[in-house]
Amino acid sequence: MLVVIAIIGVLIALLLPAVQQAREAARRMACSNNKKQIGLALHNYHDTHLRFPPGAISGHVTCTASGQPLGGGTDECNQVFAPWTVLILAFMEEAPLHDKFDFTKIFSPYSDTCTSVNKTWQFQPLKKFQCPSDPLSDNETPTLNYLACQGGGDPTVFDSTLNAACSGSSTPTRAFYTNGMFYNNSKTRFADVTDGMTNTIMVGEGQYHFLLGAHTTATTRQSSWASGELPNSPYASPITLCAAGNSINSAPQIASSIQLAEASSIFGSRHPGGCHFTLGDASVHFFSENMDLAVYRALGRRGDGLPTGGWN
Repeated sequence: MLVVIAIIGVLIALLLPAVQQAREAARRMACSNNKKQIGLALHNYHDTHLRFPPGAISGHVTCTASGQPLGGGTDECNQVFAPWTVLILAFMEEAPLHDKFDFTKIFSPYSDTCTSVNKTWQFQPLKKFQCPSDPLSDNETPTLNYLACQGGGDPTVFDSTLNAACSGSSTPTRAFYTNGMFYNNSKTRFADVTDGMTNTIMVGEGQYHFLLGAHTTATTRQSSWASGELPNSPYASPITLCAAGNSINSAPQIASSIQLAEASSIFGSRHPGGCHFTLGDASVHFFSENMDLAVYRALGRRGDGLPTGGWN
């Protein structure tokens, strides 16, 4: 009897990794399909409006010479409007949800800031924007795993000519870019992507979510898939956008606003070895976390003219 039990235990131990791998393969396939549908929705939006949706809609942002935000207080909430994720809902078979939002009103960046009639729907989870491999996708949180690409480049170098907003950090770490397809108040057209749609990142995966405190466990302040971009704030962050800055799946520091800046330049996922990217032609590819950093950053930019051959 003991021998039989031991044999069964060994068989289970041998089969369990295979079962887990099969489940991850299914989740990865579902994630890839989510990314494909988002890419098609963005193209359909362009067909209708003759441009892609802005990455975010917000008021003018003023920065100091070192990249620090000016302003603050409750007036910040008068400048925060719909992000790209909400603007494409009608092209994702989510027209009823799209119609529930009031686009003349603000879209609160976080769950505990900026009173708005849109909050009722902003902080309801939407599975189409969540990766099945992310544990948070199972507990009814309104997280976002698919981030539009705002550009590419070294995030440790602050360059005011490439920033649409302030770094939001105590150091001049770049959190906002404008050399990609989607950024604050962007109006990108096919013709503006001079590097070619097959050589430019449109949407990538993200695995870091803004939560108050250590930004990993607290739930008193939370962003969502429908969060607006908060300008002129010490915690300025694009929220629904990211950049090809740091290596794929690298980890940000766990420290207040510094992490916000770093997380805004890290695409990543819970998939082993890399993450999915939707390119400008709506094709979906899995990029290795070990891919050449210079090539990766160039793919984040829409028109730098640099060669990216061999990345795939």
